[in-house]
Amino acid sequence: AAWVAERDDDRVALVDLDRGVVLSRVAVGSHPFALLLDAPRGRLYALNVQSDDVSVVDTARAAVVATVGVGHAPYGAALAAGGRLLYVSNQHDDSVSVLDAERLTVLRTLPGFGYPEGVAAWGDRVVVVNWMDDAVSVLDAETGAERRRIATGRNSRGFGAFIGAPAAP
Repeated sequence: AAWVAERDDDRVALVDLDRGVVLSRVAVGSHPFALLLDAPRGRLYALNVQSDDVSVVDTARAAVVATVGVGHAPYGAALAAGGRLLYVSNQHDDSVSVLDAERLTVLRTLPGFGYPEGVAAWGDRVVVVNWMDDAVSVLDAETGAERRRIATGRNSRGFGAFIGAPAAP
């Protein structure tokens, strides 16, 4: 099965890939775009670009169990720090929200990004692609502090599973 954002219908759908049918639909915020599955918690995070929030869907019940406000135009998300922290890029605020993934509360909002898009966890780091800054930010997963900013080509983009796990020492 796969979850799909039905952006213009303000909902997400659970699709049975083998049978080729939609099993259920769940109303979420306005214009869901990125989806992130949190399998250990049985949750799906739907990032709603126009309502500036994250809908938390209980996948077993196919129902929204929480809505968490974040910055303007949430666009990408990743679970970090062993799944304890949820990082969400806020494109139009040039910021990244850091949420407690268990309590579903915003812990902090990190400023200083340039139209952040893709977010990925990488070991003890979080990588954020800055579309308008032509750079990649490498953050400490626990604190959110920027460890490094790496210049990239013009209009750098990143979305989805764009990074692999670091090699074992």
